[in-house]
Amino acid sequence: MVKISRSLFVPLVIVTLLAVGGAPRLDAQTATATILGTVTDPSGAAVPEANAQAKNTETGLVQSVTSDAQGRYRIVDLPIGTYDIQVQKMGFELVVHKGVELSIGSQVVVDVRFPWGN
Repeated sequence: MVKISRSLFVPLVIVTLLAVGGAPRLDAQTATATILGTVTDPSGAAVPEANAQAKNTETGLVQSVTSDAQGRYRIVDLPIGTYDIQVQKMGFELVVHKGVELSIGSQVVVDVRFPWGN
């Protein structure tokens, strides 16, 4: 039987717990990506409350958010893959960005400038 001194046992237990407990969190953080950007009108002014939607072209997963008062939006925890991004708001034409590629841990910026709508 192997004897481990008390001074080595506690650090060994702590390291083991950190290694086992920390691994799932690390995997969850790196298996996804983020799409973010700013929505503006033709003059460059921020457009609040625009609907930004990301659709995974392979799985059909759709995730939507609304832009904040500064026109910023952020769609987080997206599985890696290819996405079509569409942004819309009443009074403006729909804007679509197709084929946005997300890789592990990436933060892809997709800024949108609305043309005037009909």
